[in-house]
Amino acid sequence: MRATSAACTPNSSTLSFNIDNYTGGVAIWGALPAVFDTTTQAFDRGVHVHARLARVSKKCIDATYESVNVVSQNKAFLINEATAVHFSLASVFNHKIISLTCEQCSQSILSSQLFSLIPHHEHICHHCGYINFTNEACIANPVIELKKNLGDNSIKRKSILPDRRINIDTDQYLGGVQIWGSNPSIIWTASRDEESAIHVRAYADSERRVIDNTYSEVCIDGEYLDIEMIRLWQIQKMIPELMSNVSAVFCPCCDAAQFDKGIYAVIPQTYRKCQQCAFSFSHESKISNPVISILNKFKQGHTHD
Repeated sequence: MRATSAACTPNSSTLSFNIDNYTGGVAIWGALPAVFDTTTQAFDRGVHVHARLARVSKKCIDATYESVNVVSQNKAFLINEATAVHFSLASVFNHKIISLTCEQCSQSILSSQLFSLIPHHEHICHHCGYINFTNEACIANPVIELKKNLGDNSIKRKSILPDRRINIDTDQYLGGVQIWGSNPSIIWTASRDEESAIHVRAYADSERRVIDNTYSEVCIDGEYLDIEMIRLWQIQKMIPELMSNVSAVFCPCCDAAQFDKGIYAVIPQTYRKCQQCAFSFSHESKISNPVISILNKFKQGHTHD
């Protein structure tokens, strides 16, 4: 493990840094793969960190690590990929997330995969196999202990839509285009509000990144992307049993695309009432997210999706 000074840009697989030194703000997320990707860029797995020394300074840390040792007020807490990514998944739904210790072996419990999206009473310890019970249905993640120590009780904190719009013709970016749905950061210490929208990267060639920003409105090849659909597909793609059950469902009466939100974004349905005309109909058990049909249009001629 390598400790990083306040003026140094880190490059090790594990970052250890004192966030109190970065008065311009620190943000930490679980790194998730792009929902749309026509590049040949490698996916940086792990924990992504932004840090600024001063409010008006450029980021002196903008990188992804296998784990991050966060130091603040003489206390240290390790965030690994599993805790970071599963917090990112759970936080989109703003469910109750707690720090839970196994009654049998005293190890921290992490609700993973589908269990990170659906609150539950039974929590299995992956260290010893003991099943722990909570009176209230919730999700367990050790990173909540760090947030409490920092005085941060939010799961899905207040965010703003950036006043930025972009219209992209993918043929103009020979190096490809990547799209992410933003999700709440684990830690956010900046004085300004966090931006929440659609993040876009575009490359002039395999090496030159010419676009890297978050936008409230994104149009790609004539198709406008819905922020919430992109954000939910980002989560659905991460869970194999969800991804295989997501498709675009259309009303057989009015042909309106159906968009499943909340708990229905993770639980397949067979019977539904059209969200536009109220027609009741049945179909193969599926979760509906119309962005699937839009992104599929972009697949033609690309080797990545």
